[in-house]
Amino acid sequence: MPLPTLVCPDAPGLIERLHGRTLAVRVDEPEAIAGAARGVRSSDNELCCVICDALRPLADLDLRDDWDGVPIALGVPEAGRFRDLAPSIPRLRDLDLRVYLAADRPDNLVALRLLSSLGVPCCATFAGGAPDWAALTDLMTYALLASVPHAPIDPFEHIADHYEPPFATEWGATCFADPRCYLHLDEEGRVALARSELLAGVVIAEDVADIADEADLVSHPALVERAVRRLRLFEQDHPCARCPGWRVCLGTLADSLDTAPGCAAFFTEMLDVIDQRRDQRSRDREPVKWRP
Repeated sequence: MPLPTLVCPDAPGLIERLHGRTLAVRVDEPEAIAGAARGVRSSDNELCCVICDALRPLADLDLRDDWDGVPIALGVPEAGRFRDLAPSIPRLRDLDLRVYLAADRPDNLVALRLLSSLGVPCCATFAGGAPDWAALTDLMTYALLASVPHAPIDPFEHIADHYEPPFATEWGATCFADPRCYLHLDEEGRVALARSELLAGVVIAEDVADIADEADLVSHPALVERAVRRLRLFEQDHPCARCPGWRVCLGTLADSLDTAPGCAAFFTEMLDVIDQRRDQRSRDREPVKWRP
């Protein structure tokens, strides 16, 4: 397992003491995106992307010229009014950008489908409250089965592309939440498995130098405990452990099962949609002509 990408703040002192790592730099304001990218590219590190959780609707953002060539993960609370957003669509398509919207807002589910239909890659996030599962199922089905051209909508696209039964599919990486792919640093270089844990002060190392190679990470007690927590769901006969959709959920929403019921039907339906998608692509594949 290669060393994960480091998700870190745009802190020059921290970036300068990192060497030969791949970094996803987090900024607070869209205006800081280009500068953060330049800072990583001028260091002894490689840029994965710049992560920005903007506090304004997508329609209200200035899509700057200096964003060209910068991979951007842009989180916004909402898309905003379409008549305000429409002039920006060509620019959004030209940028190396993915729009992140929370799935617990019905208007965001509409926006995700609209953006995708217009060629803008996007991702639904699940850190908030309960989504409208029926509407989310419609969005997932559109993302995976629609015959008209459209940009990918994650995590649905990621799950469908990586699902290989009977194995389960990790999809936290679509939101930088899989510690096998991403570790999170604060300005002092302390390391956490997830952003939520970093904000809560739950760190697995006081300095990123303490995790120098793959062996340090693979055998780390915190990562082992993460896997054990999932196994405990089976020991406890938790509803998630009996759910057919486990293979594409992995108990991701186990803690919110009481407040967000409906996930079982959604993920079970996703398995069926993935099978339909694969059958569809198999039928659409060009036949191979005979040759000796």
